[in-house]
Amino acid sequence: MAPADSAQIVSAAAAVVTSAVAIVAAKFAYLQIRSNAELARENTALGAHRQLLCLCIERPELSSSTLMLKHLMRSDFQDILNDLNDESERALWFASFVLNTVEQILESNPRDEFWKATMAAQIDYHRELLDEVWPEWREHYGPGMQTFVDHELGLPPPN
Repeated sequence: MAPADSAQIVSAAAAVVTSAVAIVAAKFAYLQIRSNAELARENTALGAHRQLLCLCIERPELSSSTLMLKHLMRSDFQDILNDLNDESERALWFASFVLNTVEQILESNPRDEFWKATMAAQIDYHRELLDEVWPEWREHYGPGMQTFVDHELGLPPPN
């Protein structure tokens, strides 16, 4: 074998090895980016949920519909959107915060069954209030959130 042939073989082998290393590096980079994106989504959800839990600890009287009714000295939430005072307004803002948190978590983790179940529980804690206010507030949220809350409240799909 001539030295030129050996050089060509070595050169071709080096090109193949370089290409293989580049492919492995690209695959590793892709997996790293994907992993970082998943971690960022999970951190977003954990942070939002932690904030909600802290607010529930700070204001336990607003952390569920049952406790809200007792705190507001009401037997139900009928007409709460029109019968406003400082405390009922605070309760409505609390519910809005809950809905915003649920939407943020579901949008950042749309296929995560753990987060879906956890957020369904949040909707259930506030079911009595949401039964009253959701029809009025529904259009302020994205389609995915609308579908989620409608389902959790047992509402039929809109026409």
